[in-house]
Amino acid sequence: MEHVLNVWSGMAGNSLNRSWVDVDPGDCMVLLAFFPEVFMASVKESFRHFL
Repeated sequence: MEHVLNVWSGMAGNSLNRSWVDVDPGDCMVLLAFFPEVFMASVKESFRHFL
């Protein structure tokens, strides 16, 4: 089952193909089932998302 993650506020990083991609408010990510992903929120401001 796939999930879509919409970022509302804050900044984060997503590990994609062994490199980090910055995620900003308004970005949308598709998380695939049975696929290990690393997602790290910034600690400087609150991070809000909708799954």
